[in-house]
Amino acid sequence: KIKTQLSENELVIEVESCPAVNYMRRHGHPVARLFHETTATVNKAICEGTPFSAELVQYDKQTGKSLMRFTRSLL
Repeated sequence: KIKTQLSENELVIEVESCPAVNYMRRHGHPVARLFHETTATVNKAICEGTPFSAELVQYDKQTGKSLMRFTRSLL
């Protein structure tokens, strides 16, 4: 389940739990200590060459619950 908030210059996405983290835990696979960097890196790559930037504001290592913010540069 996700929640979104959209304004003219910002998109905030709250993810209740990460499907990948849930899958790995359910099947007994270890979750890498820095797994959250995958989300942060992909979001930043998506924004490359655009007027947007991405930020991983919050992350829960147990569930993958996260809060992400995409903002438009006002330059």
